[in-house]
Amino acid sequence: MTVHKKKPDRSWKRATENLKPGEIAPIGPKGYDPRKDTLPYKRDLDLYNFRYIMKINSYTLSLGSSRTENTSSFYTPNTVYDMETVSSTFSMNLDKILWRNQKNKISLGVGLKRKHNESYIEDTKLSDRILTIGDISLNGTTVFYGGLLSGSLDYERGIRALGASSTPKSQFMKYTMNIDYYKPITKRLAYRLDTTAIYSNDVLYGSEKQSIGGVGSVGGYHRRGNIQGDKAIEVQNELSYRILDSEKFGRISPYLSYSYGRVKNNKNNSKYGKGYITGALLGLRYNMKYLDLDVAYAKPLAHSGYIKPKNREIYFSATLKVKF
Repeated sequence: MTVHKKKPDRSWKRATENLKPGEIAPIGPKGYDPRKDTLPYKRDLDLYNFRYIMKINSYTLSLGSSRTENTSSFYTPNTVYDMETVSSTFSMNLDKILWRNQKNKISLGVGLKRKHNESYIEDTKLSDRILTIGDISLNGTTVFYGGLLSGSLDYERGIRALGASSTPKSQFMKYTMNIDYYKPITKRLAYRLDTTAIYSNDVLYGSEKQSIGGVGSVGGYHRRGNIQGDKAIEVQNELSYRILDSEKFGRISPYLSYSYGRVKNNKNNSKYGKGYITGALLGLRYNMKYLDLDVAYAKPLAHSGYIKPKNREIYFSATLKVKF
């Protein structure tokens, strides 16, 4: 999936190693005047995901691989620089059902993740970090007031394996809690509650903090204003109404959601060390046998004073489903 793609001309840029002795790198295309002109912003977000699930009796084995490539720009008084981050993750999880009946299920899971994160300014590499993370989780589902309630508690620990960084910051500890509730109100109307929280006493790398805002999170903060923290909570409320439910033509469901998120960062006492955001989404989902489509209008609402989101955003996603 590609979101908000914008690729301006950068052919005027020259790599440092290609400059002659004493030559100065160009600040813009021919005729560019920083006092009068503004160079275009570069924006590109590509997401790739693969997941394989295999069930054997009471065990479930899950293998996953994902890659994110994100390009953005920042300005100096006379020119523009492009930044790129590349994140690759491989994960392996094994879940065991401990107990179940017609209404309840409890399972235990163990897993291992390897994360490789790289960042660049222009052609210069700023960072190259590998983290290996072991985790253990307790999961449960039950019927509650006519709806389905599920929850999980997960413990993660950074470990020295598979080429991981050996710095103390890489040996972090983190707890994550998820609570989800889905309740059909009528045959077509349904309510959903999703809550996610993390807690850590360590100063986490950005990839391990909980990020809040944007696509799949609090609406209205994808381009500007998303927040992240070592301690965080996010709550999403959604009402959906199914207007079409056909085996031949698929399902169409408009929805309305309101979400809230709050974060706090350890050892950061500035105003940027904590914050909150709220936002709303008005969207439409179309689910078919092999394809899911989702388009939504996002509006930021109340937020911390230092956050400056755009007035509105439009989100679109498409998911292709393949079974084998």
